[in-house]
Amino acid sequence: MQNINNGLVLDTHVLLWSLLQPEELSEQIKHKINLAQENSQLFLSSISLWEIAILNFKKRINIYEPIKDF
Repeated sequence: MQNINNGLVLDTHVLLWSLLQPEELSEQIKHKINLAQENSQLFLSSISLWEIAILNFKKRINIYEPIKDF
């Protein structure tokens, strides 16, 4: 996770934890993510989508909807 110009870029594992296992994140991190989202300052690298697709394909994570909709 990285701050860029008042925005927040989530790396792949923080994104996955926030969606699939939010209890793994500290309250401070959850607050930062929510604040960035409320201000339209939450960003994601396009490579993270590829990494998530590969993890899902290899059955290392289980996403119950098509990757394109994720």
